[in-house]
Amino acid sequence: MSSANLSAIHYRLGDVPAAVREAEQALELLRRAFGPDHQRAIIVQSNLAVFKLVQGDLEGAEADYRDLWARQSRVQGPEHPVTVRVMMSLAAVLRQSERWTEAERVLREALRIENGRAEPNRVDVAFSMVQLGDVISAGGRHAEAVRLLEDALDLAIAALGAEHVSVAEAQSGLSRAYERVDSVTRSLGWQEAAVSTLVASLGAEHPQTVSEVDRLTALRERVETR
Repeated sequence: MSSANLSAIHYRLGDVPAAVREAEQALELLRRAFGPDHQRAIIVQSNLAVFKLVQGDLEGAEADYRDLWARQSRVQGPEHPVTVRVMMSLAAVLRQSERWTEAERVLREALRIENGRAEPNRVDVAFSMVQLGDVISAGGRHAEAVRLLEDALDLAIAALGAEHVSVAEAQSGLSRAYERVDSVTRSLGWQEAAVSTLVASLGAEHPQTVSEVDRLTALRERVETR
């Protein structure tokens, strides 16, 4: 069995350190055999970045995603959909590191590429807008963030209907934006909407629904104690 397959098995079993070790070994072997820009090597490196992120190694995940961005730009082009997905992953790492300015720069470039396509994928555009809105909100520009998140919500509903996870993500983004300016009642309303949408789209037991329910519970407690 190859190291790449073993790394995936370890990850599914919850042994993330072993998954990282096997993926690093697989990446070294693939680069030696086929070259660093071979698609199999790129796929394994992408998995490795995910494993590092789950392990809490933000610095390592960022380094891999930056390297993947450069490789994908060379191999498939700077505006290829896979390249844009790598950019979104890098932005997610930067958001976790609370590096809002850098995350905003990457997200704006991704959104520029997506909107510049002959037929933009409205789902991808809405997703990027939600991520960008959240970054702008975290950076303190509340009004701008709310406008962007409301536009993302409208786009997601138009593209996917009212009961879709992307709609819930926009609603949750609005909730977080209002919470950051201590408008807890409005935040609660948007979070209730997000949970309702997630229950309809993913079900009450889905991990994403459970996570958002936990946040809803915390917001309700804040409102009740005021």
